[in-house]
Amino acid sequence: MADPVVHHRGSHSVTEKAILARVTGDLSRPLRILDLGCGGGALIWQIARAYQARGWDPAQWLNAADIDASRYATTQVPFTRIDVNQPLPFEDASLDVVTLVEVLEHSEAPYALMREVHRVLRPGGRLVFSVPNVSHMLSRLSFLLTGFFHTYPPPSVLPENAGRLCGHIMPLPLAYWAYGLRKAGFGAIDVGVDRIKRGATWAAALLSPLWWPVSAIYRRRIQRYDAGVFAENAMPLARASGFELLGARSLVVTAQRAPG
Repeated sequence: MADPVVHHRGSHSVTEKAILARVTGDLSRPLRILDLGCGGGALIWQIARAYQARGWDPAQWLNAADIDASRYATTQVPFTRIDVNQPLPFEDASLDVVTLVEVLEHSEAPYALMREVHRVLRPGGRLVFSVPNVSHMLSRLSFLLTGFFHTYPPPSVLPENAGRLCGHIMPLPLAYWAYGLRKAGFGAIDVGVDRIKRGATWAAALLSPLWWPVSAIYRRRIQRYDAGVFAENAMPLARASGFELLGARSLVVTAQRAPG
């Protein structure tokens, strides 16, 4: 495949590698995969290469979608123009995997988009996405000192700014992404990260005498408030004060539609 790989979205190559591993790591048969918010097509190009290596026709199984067709540069995979803030133009239960790389934070209604993805996935299908991690320690300190999370400067409504950092409009911590997934009907939520930011890790280590006891007190407070809410949020409550989340640049999440 000789197509140019053009990175026209805010993701980093290491983030796309983490997504790619989750999508193609155990492929035993061709899956119908849609890359939503594909940008120039860097991720779907790599998935297409994996399909061709296995003798599968990418054009038969893969699709890419974005609001701007002019940036797309992967001829082996069909392209569909979409707006992620509108209903998706795909049939119910028609896809095996949907990827969203650094897209949900740009969406006006990410929970509605999760419901749409759930609708178009087949039973047992997977959503794989990445979002900036607003919970790393440098981001928390940024919010404390400036009122703005890291990579979430004051937002812009100008269309030409939609793909920039000022187009980040949903600075949600892990617990709220997990809520949206559960609300949409997803289960088997697995959370990883792309890479650890050294500065955030050092800041977390230096502040650990403060945040560890405070985090423990807060978890006990939630448990006393409502044991059911505590149980429902056990994963994000535990992860919120762990070194991985305190140091990670982006979250990489897989969630599954319940098998039929």
